[in-house]
Amino acid sequence: MAVAGSLLAGCDETTDMIGNTLANSNKIVITTDTFNVTSRSVQVESVLARNSTSYIGKVVDEETGAYVTSNSMLQFRIAENYQFPALDRLVSRNAKNEVIVDSCKLVLYYEDYFGNPLQTMKLSVNEMDKPMMENQLYQSNFDPEAAGYIRQNGLKVEKTYTLTDLTVSDSIRNIAGYRKNITIALNDSYTDKKGVVYENYGTYILRKYYENPGYFKNAINLITNVMPGFYIKHVSGLGSMAYVKTPELILYFRYQSTDANNQTQTNKGVTIFSATEEVLQTTHINNDSEAIARLVADPACTYVKTPAGIFTELTLPVDEMLKGHDKDTLNTAKLTINRLNNNTTSKDAFAPASYLMIIPKDSVASFFDRNKIVDNKLSYVAAHINNAYTFSNIAGIINAMNKAGKVSPNWNKAILIPVSITTDSKGTITRVVHDMSLTSTKLMGGTANQQGAIKINAIYSKFQ
Repeated sequence: MAVAGSLLAGCDETTDMIGNTLANSNKIVITTDTFNVTSRSVQVESVLARNSTSYIGKVVDEETGAYVTSNSMLQFRIAENYQFPALDRLVSRNAKNEVIVDSCKLVLYYEDYFGNPLQTMKLSVNEMDKPMMENQLYQSNFDPEAAGYIRQNGLKVEKTYTLTDLTVSDSIRNIAGYRKNITIALNDSYTDKKGVVYENYGTYILRKYYENPGYFKNAINLITNVMPGFYIKHVSGLGSMAYVKTPELILYFRYQSTDANNQTQTNKGVTIFSATEEVLQTTHINNDSEAIARLVADPACTYVKTPAGIFTELTLPVDEMLKGHDKDTLNTAKLTINRLNNNTTSKDAFAPASYLMIIPKDSVASFFDRNKIVDNKLSYVAAHINNAYTFSNIAGIINAMNKAGKVSPNWNKAILIPVSITTDSKGTITRVVHDMSLTSTKLMGGTANQQGAIKINAIYSKFQ
């Protein structure tokens, strides 16, 4: 949140500089005005699922009483041109002298979660029949089972778990560096598409490497020829949602090496396949559409709700703001959207969105489809600070709408969208995706609100 604060502070400083510059010029006249903005809630059935965080579990939304279920598709990568030890160095072998891995596991590391960490849940790991591809866009309501992405009679392992792993001692869970996780062993016999039987899934991967090391040259070769990925599906349980980051598929084996004295020794080998931002991850969301529709119908406020639930549509007073200002320049248009308290006071209520993005309505699809970044010209981000979202200057949107003219019924419509952002070490935004976490934000506005209209404050300048 500190990053967002500095980002917004930078915008405020820019706005102040504009005002001071104008005020100190004898040839420039400054005028200000305030206008009303109207708003309404818009139900969103799905959004583009392109996140580095995967969401797994099922919870109840205390505000609506509705259930939210999340499943995820994962793919894995390995360092380019990765090499296992030479075949004749492998010690891990079966009775037929065939190479094997001693064990294999899938580890779902999670940094955060929602709900009760002691609630008993169950998931299943399902082998995918074909990989997700970068040139295809997957929506949050995409069902990989219905679409034929799951291999029939492929690997399927169920796991009962609690987010607080009670099989791990408190002393281990509390040490620095411990990473909370859900671990699924993949050590049962595995049969590939050709009917070849392996000791376990890890052994299948190992032998595919020795069959053709080129399969491990890069992520595309790997997912196309060896490992299309997994579909992690919620099976049962209610009360927790894990926010999974950087899951790993880990193989363990033994191999021999020669030390400096030409002595042979046996080593324990570990190979880790990681699910990172370089490989595609998607989240499949099941929302209660009827419960969402009830919130959308409330005229006394508006909502933004994730995952993939509700956006807020703003009608910006473009005509009013520019009428009579033909010779003026709109320097600043400051918009503040106040947050209202949610209808529930439950401690398990969804938190408000951390960030909202404002963007012209007709630009929403292309922004996310093309993986764009906010440009502070036609798209802006505001953080949740002091129970409000403040866009310091959206003059770029107002001017662009006026210039484009009324060629679309949405010509003066903008959308507020909850987003997750990634920043670099300097605080510069490098990635913007739909927020797929559990959030619910009630905003001042609506067609029959009792809190007063949303205001947009404008500053104009013109030469005398």
